[in-house]
Amino acid sequence: MVPNLDDQKATHKRNVDSAKNNCEGLVFLSAPGRTGITFIINLLLATVRQNNCIVLAVASSGTAATLLTGRRTVHSVFKLPFILSLAEAPTCNISKGTVLAEVLRQCRVIVGDDCTMSSKH
Repeated sequence: MVPNLDDQKATHKRNVDSAKNNCEGLVFLSAPGRTGITFIINLLLATVRQNNCIVLAVASSGTAATLLTGRRTVHSVFKLPFILSLAEAPTCNISKGTVLAEVLRQCRVIVGDDCTMSSKH
């Protein structure tokens, strides 16, 4: 949880340090509404981009995406079928030699906002 300013600062520092040091990992931020999670995400994106690194921010819905820098949904970035539950084998539709594939290879941070609302497929 990120309920107060000290926790927000510590969370931001930890995530920026991980990105700078090329650390692999998964971070899950959970907090009640209006506690600054979107602010922390956008600050993280800006800080890592400031170091000339590629970062992607995606959200499970268009509404949630409007709050993030970049405003992209998971479906649009990863070229997923729109209705995952109806697809036989829901996979990303990204070809190896494309610009998007190269962006994903070079990407330092991928932030998925509102992931608890994502489809299990």
